[in-house]
Amino acid sequence: MPGDAGRVVAVTDNAYQPSRILTVNADAVPAVVESELMITRDGEPAAYDPEGIAASEDGYWLVSEGNPDNGAEHMLVRVDADGAVMEEIRLPEEVTAGASRFGFEGVAVLGDDVWVAVQREWADNEPGQATLARYTPSTGTWAFAAYPLDDAPDGAWVGLSELTAAGDAELLVVERDNQRGATAEVKMVYRVDVSAVSPVPAGEPKPVLDKAPVVDLLPALRAGGGEVADKVEGLAVIGGERGRRELIAAVDNDGLDDAPGESILLRLGRP
Repeated sequence: MPGDAGRVVAVTDNAYQPSRILTVNADAVPAVVESELMITRDGEPAAYDPEGIAASEDGYWLVSEGNPDNGAEHMLVRVDADGAVMEEIRLPEEVTAGASRFGFEGVAVLGDDVWVAVQREWADNEPGQATLARYTPSTGTWAFAAYPLDDAPDGAWVGLSELTAAGDAELLVVERDNQRGATAEVKMVYRVDVSAVSPVPAGEPKPVLDKAPVVDLLPALRAGGGEVADKVEGLAVIGGERGRRELIAAVDNDGLDDAPGESILLRLGRP
């Protein structure tokens, strides 16, 4: 978090309503959830499907995953420091026309821009690619780049689960398959340099980002001796203001819905 190198924020998805922002002391071992902040819209508790959060100097950016089957929209949501919704930002119509329910899954603030990860291929993607979308608050404009996905194991899919900022022009990306236990094969963190390409407006062919491996998460997920978790959906770099940087990751426990329900925080060493 800005001003506190040992604390991070997380957000509850639609397994828990209304939506809440959690402050986690990651310096503590084990990590401790210290406080919660309810998200409100027009003074009333708000219910989104938040799948990612990034702290800013004056509040938070959230991404809420939509579902075209039930009319829920994919949204980037700006929230103030008290949890009040200040703005709901939608994608251009020509992009949402090809959207699926596998949508917004991560958000990061990088300089003056906000970056959003789309989990899987949409209609405007080439096969084997997902999208990183850049929103510029000062102009209210979107631009897009393509992210090349790893090959999926047989009978599975691979997609993006999280973004976090790493330096002035780099993002760390969580890429994973949808498998757990013995069938899990792809649980990776990659680094992308977003200054290396120029994202384009909606409707134009998207430039393809290069990615470099940072860490394979499978050894850390296996280290506890239990079943390998499916959904690594949180990632943060802590300790930068004290000179000791550490990469941590967290697993979505899915609120016990067809899942083991275990909350796991991985300490991954220097990023």
